[in-house]
Amino acid sequence: MARESKNLVNLDALVPRADLFEQPDSVVADAPSIRITDLEAGLTYSLLRKPDFQRETANWSPQQVAGLIQTFCAGDIIPAIILWQNGSQVFVVDGAHRLSALVAWVRNDYGAGSLSVAQFHGKIPPHQKDMHDATLALVGQSVGAWDEFKQNNAILGMKALQVQWITGHTAAQAANAFIRINQGGTIIDSLEVRILQAARSALSIATRVITRGGTGHAYWQHFTNSQAKSRTPALGAEIYKLLFEPALETPIKTLDVPLAGLGYGASVIRLAFDLVALTNRLPVPDSTRRKAPGAPMPDDVQGSDTLSYLRRTKRLVQFILSNEAYSLGLHPALYFYNGKRHFSTCRPPEYYFVGHGHGGAEQA
Repeated sequence: MARESKNLVNLDALVPRADLFEQPDSVVADAPSIRITDLEAGLTYSLLRKPDFQRETANWSPQQVAGLIQTFCAGDIIPAIILWQNGSQVFVVDGAHRLSALVAWVRNDYGAGSLSVAQFHGKIPPHQKDMHDATLALVGQSVGAWDEFKQNNAILGMKALQVQWITGHTAAQAANAFIRINQGGTIIDSLEVRILQAARSALSIATRVITRGGTGHAYWQHFTNSQAKSRTPALGAEIYKLLFEPALETPIKTLDVPLAGLGYGASVIRLAFDLVALTNRLPVPDSTRRKAPGAPMPDDVQGSDTLSYLRRTKRLVQFILSNEAYSLGLHPALYFYNGKRHFSTCRPPEYYFVGHGHGGAEQA
């Protein structure tokens, strides 16, 4: 059954991210499995990480999350989780959604629980909360809440996920393995591959910061420029608000609609990528292209490029619609929604972005 890309559960907070290139220590992990009880708060769970360049773990519907939990409880086959240890951390190379779905059950967090609230600084979008509630209801109808299930099925504590370890490889090889493994089938989108392969480029960071409204994992934490490090998440939040508030409610019964449609789902990262590239006149193919020809985008170590991109993007979104004196004041319902009351992904005319509204962009 086809699912709508917007009806996805955000499990991104359940396995924290970390730098894949930490120096290893002398202790080598080799456990053949992870028990379901290991996913409760404790030593094993505290070691689990996702690579900091990984896309968000937000690509499963409530039905898929509940189905995985049911499959585990029924003792049916679940593919092994692929792990790679570096230093005191254990990275999930393949199986982040499978593992996160079980963590979600154990920690009662399907995108709006305590872990998610902490990760996203209390800013849980309404649709993300709806998906949390929908998943919670489905799991409750099938296997029930973890605490209750554990009491009635004590032997489940011995049940485990099988683990396959990547051994004898460098961090760079593990990173390449992650991208290669996750390119199989439709698991990872071509745009996500482009972003992951240039994870510390200004365009990739700006895209992710806007997509999450300045919350979630701090992709900007490596910046050496203190102003860039402090302003980047704030600008991401400001741009997200300009694009996606007030929250879109369907069916549309009011003209009070956001500039860019629903601020949740797979389409948001595409819109953010194209918006940053277009407003900054970057010579890169748009999000519909499978590959980006030429040299890869360079890392933005200082953060100055990311800061500049976000400032210009904010300025020019304000130019389209805001309360600023210089704004064109284009009403979204007239310019960005079609006759069927759906947001149109057609980009605004380049006229609005090139040669107009640039004055004062660096002052944002």
